[in-house]
Amino acid sequence: MKTAATRQSVLSALASFDAETTGSGPRFRGRHKYALRHDEKLYPVKEIISRATGVARSKFSGGKAANELLRGLGFEVVEIPPPPK
Repeated sequence: MKTAATRQSVLSALASFDAETTGSGPRFRGRHKYALRHDEKLYPVKEIISRATGVARSKFSGGKAANELLRGLGFEVVEIPPPPK
């Protein structure tokens, strides 16, 4: 069952993510082109939406639709520069 994301559910997802990624460990796994920026921290878009809705990351697409969902809730989504080669 899909649950709609709300601003509050996204904020709760951010707090959950922060609680699990304390310290110097990586905040992102794999390649990411965009991130949600909140309180000067960057978050993986699909992971946050998944936590906010209870829908597995593999069950929805990222990209433009995911970014627009978060922007529509008043969040900032930024492009991540590619790592230096």
